[in-house]
Amino acid sequence: MSSLERGEFALPDSPETRTSGADPLKFARRAAKGGAIPFAILTISVLLDSSSPIRALASGASASMGAATGVAIALQLLVAGVLLNLAWRAYRRPTVLLCSIATVLAAWDFVGAFTTRRLAAIHLTEIIVALIALYSVWVVKNSKISDLSPQKTRLPP
Repeated sequence: MSSLERGEFALPDSPETRTSGADPLKFARRAAKGGAIPFAILTISVLLDSSSPIRALASGASASMGAATGVAIALQLLVAGVLLNLAWRAYRRPTVLLCSIATVLAAWDFVGAFTTRRLAAIHLTEIIVALIALYSVWVVKNSKISDLSPQKTRLPP
């Protein structure tokens, strides 16, 4: 009985069975990185849109590239670059501002697809991931420092 009370027969904790107060916060930090997904989806849709000048140029539809087409391609690449940069920033260090921007852009894309009757599963995925990332950032932001470290007791003087 004394061996049992001393814990000699205790099984070591495995990563699957270990529970900690910081585990939900760790999950929220990982989920907040999902704010990069809407930016990445929008980058791909900007580059691969069926009416894009880049796609028309790649298919060979326009034999002579005019100034307007060149400006349109430059603007399209600039927008795609900005979205890709925001995706990288949202992945590396998600903030409330970045996840809010991702949510607004995802909602705008969702509503646009819904009103034109082109709604696809990717639009629904985009808005759900953006909302989860925004919620997760708020959870991490509003977590108390005492949740991250064990309680320290003060001894009276």
